[in-house]
Amino acid sequence: MSDFAYRLKTTEIGAIVLAADLTVRSVSGSVATLLRVAPERLVGRPLLDMHPGEARARVELLLAQAQQAREAAASMMVPYPGRTIHVRVCPLAGGEAGFVVVLHGLDDDAAGLRPTDPQPGRFLLKLPVESGGITLFLDPEAAFFIQAEGHYSRVHAAGGSHFCTLPLADLERRLDPAVFFRPHRSYLVNLRHVGGFRRRETGAELVLARPEGQAVPVSRSRVAALKDVLAV
Repeated sequence: MSDFAYRLKTTEIGAIVLAADLTVRSVSGSVATLLRVAPERLVGRPLLDMHPGEARARVELLLAQAQQAREAAASMMVPYPGRTIHVRVCPLAGGEAGFVVVLHGLDDDAAGLRPTDPQPGRFLLKLPVESGGITLFLDPEAAFFIQAEGHYSRVHAAGGSHFCTLPLADLERRLDPAVFFRPHRSYLVNLRHVGGFRRRETGAELVLARPEGQAVPVSRSRVAALKDVLAV
């Protein structure tokens, strides 16, 4: 047995049963823990509706591969905040229409899929983003700020906003912390594009120089760290 196969046998596991129309019929095991969502919020919902448009093509491809393989499960790795989820999909047994989706939660450190503390020179050189079915690679410096979008993220740059399959927590760890700061759980900001800091009755916020006037909220718990970084 390979080391990776052993890891799969010792991880949290959950299963999702999909009906023929790809709605979630039932969930079991550790699905709620792995996806951090209550089971009742999944059952009865179409699987594709739970993913942004740019990610649906990947899900559809995985299902198509499972349908074609029949005898073997199709699989893929999905980055998730704090962990990586190994997803396996296979058709229901007995000729019944539908699929079984099996989820394995791999701790990032134990999985050995990426470094937990990137060293200088080991940060992302490019940001992978999706545009019109094509994966583009942006220079991190070109990003004004990055916003969480469900389990994925959206990179805002001069050319507009771009969907990214990496979650915000993963990007925070893999981008240079001397340049990118997380002022809020839903935002990651390029400090080189910060134009100001202000307080309002509703809370503090960063004002970006580019795009001009764009405001990003700052959580109360992050104000002190931000002031230290900006020396204010």
